[in-house]
Amino acid sequence: MLKLFELKWFCTLCLVFTSVAWGASFFIIRNSIQLIPSDVFIILRLSLSFIIFFLFFPKRYLKAKKLVKIRGIILGIILFIPIWLQTLGLESISSGRSSFLTSLYVPFTPVLFWLISKEKFKSEHIILVIIALFGSFLMNPFGEFIFSLGDYLTIISAVLFALHIALVGIWTKRHESFELGLWQFVGCFIGALFLILLKSENREFLTTFNSWPAYAWMGILYTSVIATCLCFTLQVICQRLVEPHRAALIFAMEAPLAVFFAFMFNKETLTFNELVGGLMIIAACVLPEKYLRLKKYGPF
Repeated sequence: MLKLFELKWFCTLCLVFTSVAWGASFFIIRNSIQLIPSDVFIILRLSLSFIIFFLFFPKRYLKAKKLVKIRGIILGIILFIPIWLQTLGLESISSGRSSFLTSLYVPFTPVLFWLISKEKFKSEHIILVIIALFGSFLMNPFGEFIFSLGDYLTIISAVLFALHIALVGIWTKRHESFELGLWQFVGCFIGALFLILLKSENREFLTTFNSWPAYAWMGILYTSVIATCLCFTLQVICQRLVEPHRAALIFAMEAPLAVFFAFMFNKETLTFNELVGGLMIIAACVLPEKYLRLKKYGPF
């Protein structure tokens, strides 16, 4: 019993580390894409993540069943699109604003889960979505409900993150979750190849890798090795041993931590409206676990 208790606390600390790592990734990505094109950043981040997973777990990749491979690739393509859109959004909005808007995926998830699975629906889900959307509107100056392109891209990414989580919640009941998760990075890699083929300037810029600033490489390595590979593995292993309400509170820390890191390292600040609206979004993220017992959080 004591060992189980200690293991749960160790897993809790691992999830805290995951939330901190994801919170820090916002300002690191924003700084990196000021130095290299965002498409190139995404290409290398996702390609390196796939290569690392394949090198560490080749047998798990190869022994996966055909349907697991297909659904994993579908999940990966769905995951690639919001990661791409979120990164594009960070070109024009602050790290803190991006983190709060990304958090919209939490209240969106149960609604999309219901639409896909047709399981019993609760009206509280809609209330929480309304609270979160109202919070996003409050992030603008009073009387000005106009979002920038970066805002729209980030909100769309939140919807797609929610779709990804809803599908994960359904398909992990039918398949081995770790193998499904591994094969989703094949889908992400396919998305990275799409970006290489999409623009000739992406291919041309990749050939100049030896002249890129060291910070850009640090951002690529951090987001691929730490924020993706390590955090994904920790989440898959540890979240099963941590109570859902505790996991929800831990992952709700991601946006405030992103604001903190952006202030500490980039001197970014939030307006009063952004802070109030962001806190409303976080409230909509935390309330579901207490009243609705949602069990899936975290887009990476």
